[in-house]
Amino acid sequence: MTRGAAWLVGAALLVLPACASEMYEWGPYEDSVLSTMHDFSERDLLAEIDRLEAYEADLREEDRRPPPGLHAHLGYLQFLAGNGEATLRHFAAEKAFYPESTVFIDGMLERVK
Repeated sequence: MTRGAAWLVGAALLVLPACASEMYEWGPYEDSVLSTMHDFSERDLLAEIDRLEAYEADLREEDRRPPPGLHAHLGYLQFLAGNGEATLRHFAAEKAFYPESTVFIDGMLERVK
């Protein structure tokens, strides 16, 4: 490999991860998943749902794609809150945005029935 080619490969390896991190705006979603898994009993479920749905609405207004899993997580939270219609709506949205999640979401739908 020539020096120029090696430099180009090295530069690409430095730049590509930065591009990938800009692919999605994660907002409060990551923190919500983490806190749901670790300290769920200390959280206000409805406030968490409102916060994430407001974030999702902001993304929609900006014509930005939600990060993978956001609608699945919102569907799960809605299920915990007893909101069946909202659960189904969010699960359907996850499948629409990310068809590769179909098997996972279909499994979730079977569990919530």
